[in-house]
Amino acid sequence: MGIFYTSQHTEASHSGLVHRLGKAACRKASRVRISPPPNLYTSSSRREWGARYHYHNMMEVTFWPILAAGVASVLIGWVWYHPSIFGGSWMRMGGMTPEMAERGKKWMPLYALVALLASMLVAYVMNYFGIAWGVYDWIGAIELGFWCWIGFTAPPMLGMVLWEQKPIRYYLIVSLYWLVSFIVMAIILVVGSAAVGANYDMEADQTGAYLAE
Repeated sequence: MGIFYTSQHTEASHSGLVHRLGKAACRKASRVRISPPPNLYTSSSRREWGARYHYHNMMEVTFWPILAAGVASVLIGWVWYHPSIFGGSWMRMGGMTPEMAERGKKWMPLYALVALLASMLVAYVMNYFGIAWGVYDWIGAIELGFWCWIGFTAPPMLGMVLWEQKPIRYYLIVSLYWLVSFIVMAIILVVGSAAVGANYDMEADQTGAYLAE
């Protein structure tokens, strides 16, 4: 009987001790202040990692840098595909004869206009990528142009080698033109947007939404 009483008493004491320790731990936990994690920033950007975008930032697209980027792309193409640069090799490997090039000269103003509009569309979309990635300097612009090229241009153009049986040199001429064009366009967009007063930096408000400075 004494042993049974002692066992019950020990179990009750142990249960009470656990209960008191649990209450003490809860009181101590309620007084603990957990500091927020340190800010993480994206590469070449002052915007915090995972920051949300305010729609005003995403709509802040300026016309003049886009126009300048489109004109630059057309001018780079005019130099790049000049017969004394890569134009001769490009025409020969692409199967274009001098007669075909001569017939196309009468439509050259229209072709140039279409090329300008297409390049401006590319610059318009690239501008949104620059805003989303928080690009604000020329180093980030070079990265923007490179990653747009490596992700959206270089791999799809491999089809001209794999399926159209074009020489690898033909692929390099065309794809590297777009690499140079993308990088120059991205630099113009970033520098030009800063020149006309567009600001894509983000800052958090009290509610956690990210607004323009």
